[in-house]
Amino acid sequence: DAGKALPFGEEALKLAVHLGDSVLVSQAANDLAGIEHRLGHFQLAIAYNMRALRDRQRRQDTLGIAASHSKLGAAWIELMGFDSGLVHNEAAERVYHDLGDRLHEGMLRGNRGALYRHLGDTAMAIKATREAMELLEGSGNDYANANVLAQMAVVLMDGRREEEAVPFIRRALERYSAMDMKSDMASMAGALGAVAQRRDELDSAYHWYSK
Repeated sequence: DAGKALPFGEEALKLAVHLGDSVLVSQAANDLAGIEHRLGHFQLAIAYNMRALRDRQRRQDTLGIAASHSKLGAAWIELMGFDSGLVHNEAAERVYHDLGDRLHEGMLRGNRGALYRHLGDTAMAIKATREAMELLEGSGNDYANANVLAQMAVVLMDGRREEEAVPFIRRALERYSAMDMKSDMASMAGALGAVAQRRDELDSAYHWYSK
């Protein structure tokens, strides 16, 4: 329970500051940022993540820096600060690219695609999402792969490119079904229903909407 964890997180940060241990300070700030994010306090999450980021930059903690940038990007997205989210997302991407970590780079490239979609740049959203698919292929993370397939479908549907979207929807649905991710399965079935409805294929639309 995030609400119950909050006072313990605050005490942990005070103790870390008192001890003068920068590693403990950045970890406690990071933990508090996560708690505040779960509570929906995104401005506070950003403040604590920035504190963790500054400490990690001073210590040249490469993975910690990437994690802080990634979490800052997520918090800015919640506040609809998509430009700021893009800056932090790309900063995290660069670290994982330099480390040769294709999984995390691919997941963040997918986030970049979503950010471009929110910014109304469909061409860049498609490009980033396609790159994410290539990075994640063979990663072994089926859920991340399914998510970028679903994202590509959504971007294409936003552009009224339903015919191109359908194969991605079906591939995402297949992967979600293999993992029994019912909420995601329902979303993809609903997307197929929406495509059928736009085509005036009402029996097919009913079939998918009733899934």
